[in-house]
Amino acid sequence: MIHKLTANFSLHDIQFFAPMDNLKDRIILNISKGVDNNVLSNDDLLQIIECVGDYLNLATISKYATKNDLSYNGAKNNRNIKKIFGVRFVVDNK
Repeated sequence: MIHKLTANFSLHDIQFFAPMDNLKDRIILNISKGVDNNVLSNDDLLQIIECVGDYLNLATISKYATKNDLSYNGAKNNRNIKKIFGVRFVVDNK
């Protein structure tokens, strides 16, 4: 939703309609503005995704299970699983 807001409004206008009091909203807004203004390239966006993936310690269920000597079902049923882009990942950033 924020992406659609950024195209036609200034940051001040957007904050009037949808106040952004937390860091997450400001990050999303700045990424949207960077894409809309051709400041961020596809490679830049991929670097952001990779960085966030590293912080979350994202791994597909099968890779996580292999790396941690677990069965696929053991990882699937006993770990924090999130679906991203249609693929299920284990989020393990303890």
